[in-house]
Formats: sequence, structure tokens, C-alpha cells
Amino acid sequence: MYKETFTLEYLQKVQKVLDFAVNNDYSGFYRSKYKEHGFELQAIRSYEDFQKIPLLSRSEILATPLKDRIFVPRKDVVHYAFSAGTTDQNKPLIMPHHAFTYKTAKTPLRMFSPERIAKLGVDIIMVLRHPLSSPFIKQLTVPKKGILSVPGDIRNLPLSAKLAKELGINCISTTPTVLTFFLQELEKVGFDFNLIKFVYMTGELCSSQRLALIKSKMPKAYIDINYTVSELSIVGYRCSHLADEPPNLFHVHTAAFLEILSESEEANQPGNIVVTDTETPRAFPFIRYRLGDIGLIERQKCACGEEIMLKLGGRSRYDFLRFHGVVLHTQAIENSLDAVRNFLEPGFQMHVYEELINEKLTPRLVFKVVAKEAASPFLLNLLKENVSQNLFLTADKTLDYFVENKIFAPLEVELIDAWPDGKAKAKNIISHLT
Repeated sequence: MYKETFTLEYLQKVQKVLDFAVNNDYSGFYRSKYKEHGFELQAIRSYEDFQKIPLLSRSEILATPLKDRIFVPRKDVVHYAFSAGTTDQNKPLIMPHHAFTYKTAKTPLRMFSPERIAKLGVDIIMVLRHPLSSPFIKQLTVPKKGILSVPGDIRNLPLSAKLAKELGINCISTTPTVLTFFLQELEKVGFDFNLIKFVYMTGELCSSQRLALIKSKMPKAYIDINYTVSELSIVGYRCSHLADEPPNLFHVHTAAFLEILSESEEANQPGNIVVTDTETPRAFPFIRYRLGDIGLIERQKCACGEEIMLKLGGRSRYDFLRFHGVVLHTQAIENSLDAVRNFLEPGFQMHVYEELINEKLTPRLVFKVVAKEAASPFLLNLLKENVSQNLFLTADKTLDYFVENKIFAPLEVELIDAWPDGKAKAKNIISHLT
């Protein structure tokens, strides 16, 4: 975050969280971590002091048994948040929570509150999320007077569409990717889209093109998008004034302090989003935790009074990109080149687009490289085949799988003579989704 936003108020909140985490009777997680890194906790008097605190990674959390990273009495844990999939260690990430919502949540954040939903005229919600995810659990178990929440099955969207029509649902809680596919199934069963009054989306980045498609299908729905992370819940939110702005713009949640760690020495460049809790007690306090997403923080006055905007994603340099329910990672692209590396100069660019194919929003990858020898149809086909067959977008599915199942458009390969600035574009994933 901007250095000047690390105000005395934030400083005091962060100090309180640090004291709680280190001087805790129930977990020595941070004491052990900081001792291992040679970091001694002292009073945080400036942003520079704050930046000396070692970063926290997901792998560190996974390496610690759950019972050893709960910072409150076990009886105070009200629910666990589960990662929807598995991590690179093939272990589910399980995080304890002592409350369903943040204490400091502003009214605009509580878009899924009973009061908010009732004002929109919603009385039956279909929750289309991974059954282990925190939103699925919370939205089905937290009582909402006069409002019925029903589960949908993301692995059987045709059945979910039939249930939606029979029940006459008027609200959908889901992710942008799931909703895109669900719209197709709803059309097949003749669902009346005018019934939908509220759509609540969290999860991966929703592009402007995808949002336009969703709005065209459900013209009477109020659409809200929050930036959430399974282990942390809400990180960014959109007030009503952002409804017509690009869907990757968010206000920062008051219960978190964000940093952007960029490899670039230039000012105001996208980088890794790092979050620190500003509330205590927490069943697990996050202190300088790498979220695994890319963003940019800008000063931009909003009509609601907020002056700081988080721009998720963007068009700059990436090591990875989450979109359409998959993760495109630089290392995965590197690995897919093993069999053809001798034909190429160092470096690459992978561009990510979306296009409407048969009224279906479809992602398209364009791979740009410099060949050591003259381009030929043989080399183009060789590159296309090897990258498609070996580029893993999930733990067990390659790009080939997504193309064969018409989820992605076929890979395009462009051989260029040289990079414009004469430098190899290594580790470059460029998003054109916003």
C-alpha cells in the first residue's frame, strides 16, 4: 500500500496484532517462525520497521499441524475455511476462524447480509460453490430470517439448473467461472432470467467482457463482486459507485492492511499482494501473508468517500494469473517447453484473452517466442502440440484437456524475430482480461 497510508491508526492496530500473535498462550507459531528467521519483535514505529517483519507463505502454514496454529481456545472456533482445491504440497489448506464476519466490516461490505438481501427482494438463494469452501458453509448455515438458502452442485450444473427453475430462485452466490457455465444450463431449461434480483460473486478475477455477458443475461439483477481469499474471507469490496467501473477495481477492507511488493524499481507498478490482519483476537492472525495474487494500489477518489483503490490483475508483468477457474503459472509454462527448448531463444510471453465463441465466453492463449532458426509450419505445430500437451492449468489437467472439452480455444503460437527492446521477456504472462 502507499507508504503514507500506514497511518498511526494502522501502526497501532498492527502492533496489537503482533503482540497478540507472539505473546500467545495457545500457539507458538509466530515465535518459532521469527526465531528461525532471526527476527526479534520490537515496537513498530514506522513503515520501515513494519517491512522488516518476515513474510508469511502458505507452505509455512501447511508445514504446521492445525492444532499448533490456533491462537484462541478451541471452543471459540466457530468454523474452518477450506481451500477449494489442494495446494502444491497436495494438502488441503484448513484455516480456523473465531467469527463468521469481521468486527469492523462497514455496511457496504455486508452485501450478503439478510438486511441487504431483503431490500433487494430476495427470498431464495442458490449457493453454487465448492462444498468445502467457506462461503458455501457460511451461506447455508448462517440463519437469514425469511430467506431460504439452497445448495447447488457445481459438478452437476444441468441438475442445478433444473432445481433453480423448479424452485424459482432469485439470487445466485457463486464464482464468475461457475456462473458463466451455469448460464448456459439455465438457458437450456428455459429459466426466466428476469427472476434474478441479486448476483453475488467472489473468487477469481471477473473480466469486463464476462461481466457484460452476465449483465446481458440477467438485466434486472444487482451484481456485486468481492475480492475474497478462502483462508481470509473478504480482502476487497465494491461499493455501489463502482458498479459501472471495471470489475477489477475494489476498495480495501478495513480489517486488513495491504502491501504491493513489486520487482520493478519504478513507482506504482503491479506486484504481489501481501496482507496483514488489523483485528484481534483472530483464530489465526495473518501477518505479511503473500496471497498469491497480483495487484496495484492507486489513489483514486470514489463518490463513497474512499480514496484508495485496489486494481486486481492488470496488464503488466506476472509470474502467475488466476482466471476461469485455473492458474497459469510461469514455471508451468517453462516446464512445458522442455522438449522444444533447443529451438528457442530464452524468454517468452503468454497473452491471455477472452472471446465470444458461439455465445460462450472462451479464454484464448497466445504464446509468443523467438525461434533460433527461421519459422516454419513444422516448428509452429511442434510448439503448439508440446505446450498444449504439457502445460498444466490444474494439478492434473493440461491445456489439451481444456481445449478438447471446448472450455478453452486452441493455443495460438506466434514466432517473432526479436523482442522490441532487445531483451528476453522471461517470466511474462500478460493479461488482456480487464
